[in-house]
Amino acid sequence: MELYESRQAIHFNKGGWSVRNPNPGRRVVGGRVYDSEKGTTCHQCRQKTLDHKVSCTNTIIDPKTGRKTMCTIKLDEMCLTGRYGETIEEVSIPIPLPIQ
Repeated sequence: MELYESRQAIHFNKGGWSVRNPNPGRRVVGGRVYDSEKGTTCHQCRQKTLDHKVSCTNTIIDPKTGRKTMCTIKLDEMCLTGRYGETIEEVSIPIPLPIQ
């Protein structure tokens, strides 16, 4: 077994020896950047990533004040495609209103 000298901590867990991430709040898995500090959370998968997300465009009436507010739900592209079959490009393009 070789040990490499670096700034990463080497520790033992149930599966054997592994190298600990020097920045545990940020990791890259499968091309997605997970960042617990700078990332935003997807409503469906609850993953905090740096991926682009789209916001819900519905308005909600607050029951206490009676004021209209924008929905705060955000979805990343994987969940948007899996659940609704749409891409970010499709929902980000504003639809022109009909001329009356």
